[in-house]
Amino acid sequence: GLVTPDAADFASAQFDAYLRVPETATYKFYLTADDGAKFWLDDELLLSQDAPGQWQTRPVMLSDARLYHVQVMFFERTGFARCRLEWQNDQNYATRQVITSNWYYHTRQKLGGFPAEITVTSGPGPVEAFYHFDFQYNVNRLAWVAP
Repeated sequence: GLVTPDAADFASAQFDAYLRVPETATYKFYLTADDGAKFWLDDELLLSQDAPGQWQTRPVMLSDARLYHVQVMFFERTGFARCRLEWQNDQNYATRQVITSNWYYHTRQKLGGFPAEITVTSGPGPVEAFYHFDFQYNVNRLAWVAP
């Protein structure tokens, strides 16, 4: 398959996100890649491999009270392409698992007061949905979507 919209071979990809862990514990990360990859956690290079394979990090103590910057760089020469990041910990996640999207965030910035409850006292009809159309410091403006 294609690694990028135009290339199946001689291609690379980079993934950046902020990771939340489900619980404070000691974690191991596993990276499977063909042909090679690098993995950083909070700007510390934990894995760097230039050949196909599967690798694991040393145990790392992580807290559920913060987000961690995660970066994966992957490259593909020819043939089968894959890159998979998994984790396990010494508590309730003892079985190795792929890190699913619900643990990743785009930014470390916290939005204050969320989740927030919004009460609509009058409107043109029943609420189908709101969408966010303008953002200013401490102000959210929502637009009404009719059913």
